[in-house]
Amino acid sequence: MAHARAPLLVGIDVGMTCTGVAYIIQSPAIEMVEPRTIQKWPGRGAAKADKVPTSLCYWGREIVWGFDTQRDEIDDSEVHDWFKIFLDEREFEKFRSRGEDVPPSHGHVKKYYRDFLRKLYAHIKKILSTELPALSFEDETIQFIFSVPTTWSPGVAEDLRVLAREAGFGHDGANHSVEIGLTEAEAAAVCTLGTETERYSNGDIMLVVDAGGGTTDLALLKAELAAGSRPTLKQLDDVRGDEIGSVEIDVAFARLAQDRLEEAAPYIGLDPDTIPAVVKKMCKGAFKIVKEEYGNEDSVHLAVSTIPIPDMSNRVSSELGGVQRGRLVLKMSEVKEMFDAQLEKMYGLIDWQLNRMRSVAPHDQVKYLVLSGGLGSSEYVFKQLEKRYIHERPNLYAPHLRIVTTNYPHLSVVKGLLIDRLQKLKFDKSVLRARKCRQSLGIVCEQVYDPSQHKGAKLKVDPVDGLTYAVDQVSWFIRQGDLIESGAIEKPFYRNLAKGGSREPYTSRIVICNSRPGSLPTSLKDDGIELCCVMNSDLSKIDVQNFDKVKKHWWQLKKPPSYYKVAYGIKFILNAANIESELWFDGKKYNEPSSFRVHFESGMWRPRPKEHLSGSGADLTS
Repeated sequence: MAHARAPLLVGIDVGMTCTGVAYIIQSPAIEMVEPRTIQKWPGRGAAKADKVPTSLCYWGREIVWGFDTQRDEIDDSEVHDWFKIFLDEREFEKFRSRGEDVPPSHGHVKKYYRDFLRKLYAHIKKILSTELPALSFEDETIQFIFSVPTTWSPGVAEDLRVLAREAGFGHDGANHSVEIGLTEAEAAAVCTLGTETERYSNGDIMLVVDAGGGTTDLALLKAELAAGSRPTLKQLDDVRGDEIGSVEIDVAFARLAQDRLEEAAPYIGLDPDTIPAVVKKMCKGAFKIVKEEYGNEDSVHLAVSTIPIPDMSNRVSSELGGVQRGRLVLKMSEVKEMFDAQLEKMYGLIDWQLNRMRSVAPHDQVKYLVLSGGLGSSEYVFKQLEKRYIHERPNLYAPHLRIVTTNYPHLSVVKGLLIDRLQKLKFDKSVLRARKCRQSLGIVCEQVYDPSQHKGAKLKVDPVDGLTYAVDQVSWFIRQGDLIESGAIEKPFYRNLAKGGSREPYTSRIVICNSRPGSLPTSLKDDGIELCCVMNSDLSKIDVQNFDKVKKHWWQLKKPPSYYKVAYGIKFILNAANIESELWFDGKKYNEPSSFRVHFESGMWRPRPKEHLSGSGADLTS
């Protein structure tokens, strides 16, 4: 019997500033020990780079992307970047309401994503065809797996998947698929355990802090390293994140540089209208180096750094604005303030998560704080976290904490996506074996009216069975914090079908709630409920004889049925970052074409409460 060919796995981490891509395949023809990253990019010539800038520019009729947006002839003011977090429409609206620099509309954000991903896909296809010549791209089984921030709802994650398909991913082969994998913090944790297993012991608890360009994501996990078994992780708490990242440092510098150059402009011959473009070049050029090197041995003794002003003569200076010989003078104390503003927010998030040990694992201690991501690779960030949590304010639940950086801080997410998927394919067990549900999920339903339970509810009399029902009630089938270990949760559905009645698709509304399990609302009229998705189940091609026959009265037993009871099920696959579902009937998956459609609500989701900012999580020091 021929074995199915091993799939080619392609992991994609679309970041705020840069995007990473890695791939792996294990087959008789090609045996790869670990994921291989794409390092050849347009605009880099022979030079290699682990990631490509998440940027694009509409230059005439051409779409320029990645490193090519840094060409001298490209006007920086026309380059679109830092748009990642705005796929979440509530983030877009929040930034726009504050007067921040955002794309013209949310539709533009989706266009930037689609066009960037289209260019990225064409390059991935080209590279894979070159580096794996033994494979036929169109004929292979290929899984394109994307990571997402912990702050995104399932609807936003689905938006990313749809945009990737519209950009070409999944269309060039019958066995190509586009999937949402792990959240960024979870993927980083998987990479840490998968590539550094020897560091950890069975039962060790780690707090993974994935600090990137736009967000910082946290995951609290326990290592399971039993002899003779594959290494796995058990999640102790649902993942968390906040808008903390290196881009905020860039924004702080841009504001400072803008103000200084506006002061100096009359004295150095700088056109005020060009200042925004000049500042953007400074952010991407010399300041990027200052930011990346801040805190290392070479920079620690510097009092100031000077940032070249693009196209400015070295003969001009101005005390106003702090310009010397064509360079902007930047005090290192000012750089410190930029970093510290992000660190203060990071402390709040980490303190809150450490203190959550009191609820989720009160008899255990966190042994490792694992740093990953671009900001997580900063020596200054590492030293400050070490200073706070080891020397000055050790937490009660982490008195002997060790702070470590992953072997691949910039690539841990994209590698973790593939390590997890590969283990699942080979051993039918993910590295992330058990997860905590991030939100409660429920079904909008009708319940037989009970005066004691349904006070004030909207009522209706069912014309088929004659009973009175309370409508718009919510039945919760999984609650926030529940441990998810099995592959799927099946929820039964029941519908009344009148004899000879219309066979229209049945509509089901799935809702989501961020409230803690003890205070979940019971109906749509209560606060805190958001629509997650709408499901349409079409069973019209099933013969009514397959449904249960119902007679209203016992003396009608020999007569035709009064109506039919339609029983079916929907299986929910609760992945780390998104939700998949399947229609089931009579114990089998129902695969009739167009029988099951799901529409996700991606619009204005109510933000998940930031409990680490509520003031209820004062740090517990030992």
